[in-house]
Amino acid sequence: MADSPSSSSDDSLDIILPVGFVLLFFLAIFVPLVCILCTHLKRKTLLKLQIALSAEAGSVHRDWTKIFNEAKKLGNSRTSYTPDWHSIITARLFLLQHSDCFRYGYSCVTRYWTDCEILEDRFRQLCEVERQKRETIDIESLVHVNNNVPHPNANVSTMDYVVVTILVTVKGAHNLPKIRNTDDLNKALNYLRDICSNSNKVKGVEVFLTPKYETCSLSHEELLRNYTHLVN
Repeated sequence: MADSPSSSSDDSLDIILPVGFVLLFFLAIFVPLVCILCTHLKRKTLLKLQIALSAEAGSVHRDWTKIFNEAKKLGNSRTSYTPDWHSIITARLFLLQHSDCFRYGYSCVTRYWTDCEILEDRFRQLCEVERQKRETIDIESLVHVNNNVPHPNANVSTMDYVVVTILVTVKGAHNLPKIRNTDDLNKALNYLRDICSNSNKVKGVEVFLTPKYETCSLSHEELLRNYTHLVN
């Protein structure tokens, strides 16, 4: 006896419905994941890391120059290393070598969407701010050294400081830990090193040592005035 048309339709529905549910479930999972991935890839991040070290002017700058030259030699011997990687390695080795001098740390992460122009403008602005600080601080420090200006308040710390600033723009959504101690600093430096090892991700890197002259250092008052966010 042949199957009735209604029983054939029921069999077809029994097959189609599970397949439809599987397809809908797949789309419900797959489509959001694709959207999240695309969003992540389109995003760009501006990373800022600042570290204040208590150190004697002169010796710190000589160490910086030595590490810079060593990192440059290493970079020249390996063609896969980029200038951005070289800058980060210099800062990383310098900060790790002077980790016992760590006093203050600050990290800032700003994420942008597809508008690269805003990100690039902000990156250039922050770089210019740091350059102006270096020029102003160096001029003030040189005047104080040449005129032998005494410390105005004996109760205020006479400790010398230098500040290392690292600015990185990179593709994707990234993060940095809060810098509360040398362990946090080490994590942040390793993260930046790993990012900058991939030249396809990195859009820009700038590293500043302030003050820039070997005979200059920051007093506690200068640190408070120029890097309030770092001390607080």
